[in-house]
Amino acid sequence: MLKKGIISFFEYLLMLMIILEFNTPYIYFPIIKNLVIFFIVISAIVLILFHWHNLTFEIFAFVLLIMIGAVFPFMNIYEGRIKGYIKLYFVIFPLLLLLISSYKTADGPGIIALLSKFSNLVFVIAIVSLFFWLFGSVSGYIESTTIIPNSWGGERFIPTYYGLYFETQEATASEDIGKLVRNSGIFNEGPMYNMILCTSLAYEVFLHREKNLIKIFTFIITIITTVSTTGFIFLLFVLSVKGYKAFSSKYGLQMVLLFPVILFFGIVVLSTILGNKRETGEGSFNSRSNDIAKCIEVGIENPIAGVGIFFKSEENSSDSRSFGYSNSLFGIFAHGGFYFLLLYLIPLFIIPIFLFLKNRDFQSLMMILCYFLLFSFTVSQYKVLTIFMLSYSLAYWYMATFPKLKDYHI
Repeated sequence: MLKKGIISFFEYLLMLMIILEFNTPYIYFPIIKNLVIFFIVISAIVLILFHWHNLTFEIFAFVLLIMIGAVFPFMNIYEGRIKGYIKLYFVIFPLLLLLISSYKTADGPGIIALLSKFSNLVFVIAIVSLFFWLFGSVSGYIESTTIIPNSWGGERFIPTYYGLYFETQEATASEDIGKLVRNSGIFNEGPMYNMILCTSLAYEVFLHREKNLIKIFTFIITIITTVSTTGFIFLLFVLSVKGYKAFSSKYGLQMVLLFPVILFFGIVVLSTILGNKRETGEGSFNSRSNDIAKCIEVGIENPIAGVGIFFKSEENSSDSRSFGYSNSLFGIFAHGGFYFLLLYLIPLFIIPIFLFLKNRDFQSLMMILCYFLLFSFTVSQYKVLTIFMLSYSLAYWYMATFPKLKDYHI
């Protein structure tokens, strides 16, 4: 009982630190940022030690191979970011890969245990943010308690409610509604919060065996309050997949015949969402489109190694430095070329499809592909949560591919 309690504590601590590291105002304070990274490392090490008996020589060899693969991009790191690269790809990445690989069926549901803690924490954050967003940002019944410095999108001060909720952005939901404060929760902007919420929703919908309708409903409502186009597209995607899956199991032939109609309806809804984005947030829409085009252009000009890992983009600056600020997938291509792009593309897109064809694991396929969708259009390539998902996919592939590890389960 004591052992399970300690393990659960460090699992919660690890997932909480991963959430806080995902672009929250807290980490602008150096001491908090260093503590977050410290607790991520310590929590991973402690959990690995508890599951040490499940690790094999082959797993260590696999992790070493991944680290060797990270040496080539090391030669092309943007100025002053060598420590950051070592910390992320030579310390945190190997530790998370070992951690996820160390879980075995007898010890619990493995990755499910970690993602369950993640979802529980995000659920609490969602409830708190909905309360302050509704009674503070929207209705004004509750006033902010103070302001804090923030440099996301430029140096400024942002209101906060007891340090549990931040007002960071306004957005135009529609021409009729006009501008309103986006629900950013404890994050620097709505899209970042949206990605955390959508990741939790994907877990609850596709991986969690016992569906919690209260959580699912709460995540959907909170995603809508972030006023994120990516969030609306994600909800459309998830609802379409779940709806098709549910009806096809009962009405197989009919669903095959109806699929073109469903696809057409999905395209119409998507076009409406994007059309509304053009009308109400044309600057943001055009900025993202131009950024993707610029990233592709820079990547093609530097196809092997890119312009430098951790390249610092300056939005609205000169054309030569204004790219990679709105998305991960194309930003990676510009920063690290095809080589660095494959580090993300293989685990988040190719491996889940391969495993589905091999094991027919639809749940894991959708979990990883959902994250790939969110990752592609949100700046998150250098965040620990993304490294966690890379580790999840790689560990899953390794355990499912090698016969010696057939008893291991994610």
